[in-house]
Amino acid sequence: MILRKKLLALVGLAALFLAGCSSGLRDPLAEVPQAEEDFKAQLLPLFDEAEGLLGDLMPTRVGAQSTFPRSLTVASDDEGIVLITSPRSWTPPTSIEELNGKPLFIKIRCTSTGKCHVWLGELMSDGQQGYRMTWYGDKDSSGRRLRTTTEAQVEVGQSKPPIPPCKFYPCYSKKWVKFPNGQWGWVYDILIWPNNPTFIAHILAPFPSDLPGQPLQGTLNTDPLVGKLRGVVDNLRKPYEVEWPPAILLREDKALAFAPYKNPKLSQAQKPEELLNQDLGLLYLRLGDATRVLSLKLVQDGEEYFLAATDLKNPSQGARFKVGQVSMPCPPFECYAPSPLFLGIEDHLQASPTFQLGVGELLLDLIEIP
Repeated sequence: MILRKKLLALVGLAALFLAGCSSGLRDPLAEVPQAEEDFKAQLLPLFDEAEGLLGDLMPTRVGAQSTFPRSLTVASDDEGIVLITSPRSWTPPTSIEELNGKPLFIKIRCTSTGKCHVWLGELMSDGQQGYRMTWYGDKDSSGRRLRTTTEAQVEVGQSKPPIPPCKFYPCYSKKWVKFPNGQWGWVYDILIWPNNPTFIAHILAPFPSDLPGQPLQGTLNTDPLVGKLRGVVDNLRKPYEVEWPPAILLREDKALAFAPYKNPKLSQAQKPEELLNQDLGLLYLRLGDATRVLSLKLVQDGEEYFLAATDLKNPSQGARFKVGQVSMPCPPFECYAPSPLFLGIEDHLQASPTFQLGVGELLLDLIEIP
């Protein structure tokens, strides 16, 4: 009897010990996808408030409330965060003509303090085989809605790309570009892939920097998500400490977060060649359900550039991501507004999305991440 009691006591102590070890060995990386979902959940009240304020711009002609899943793209930099989503009443068209005069997306921008503003983009035909994007923002003192228009580029395809570029449609993207007049600014593109297998449309339009958005009462807190990412970073051996917070890019099927290393070469380099084989930063990457944390270097192979990626949790595993364009187009803060750190994404009619990374003076574009 005494021996049996001792054995039971030892078993109990062992169970407690193993439970403590299992909780202590919990992988912080495994918790980030749920933090992404929790972050997206807090966006719903913002979207509801935004659609209520924009009710005068979404008349009954857009149709009844859609049963399609709501598409979402989140893109942040160290000045704040942009949320791009489809109107709740969005339904897929079967031709480009059906898009004329139809609200295509809602844009919300929240500053680092959490305060948010909203805009709406509507595609309009100019009657001469061309299109313009009408952007609606705040109301003036008389209650009249402020708006401005920018030229829209519209491409129409006859077949779907071989690999679905996003989980829900339309796909929304945000990218930093140089315009023909030499100025820089954000452009937004929309890839519409409706049920009709013979129609797909890609629409790209610059966003006006001087149109004030309508203020929202709701606020946005990125601290829980950023905190989970910080927990991952702190537990990894890396060549340098990282600048914080990171730039973040989220879609339903993919997520990226990039934090540059405190590598003095990043601020000292005058041309891209001086950053070859240098440690650039740390990338959190989720494709589907698979998550990795990668250390990135810029390398050159012949005439082509790549990001050499080392898995920091399993250094024997690595990857190379092709970079289509590498440049230092202008001094920091002169053309990189609002931030010298950002992630961008661009969809294409017949190819997978490509990504963009801006860090300091370095601009990496058309990055292919399979």
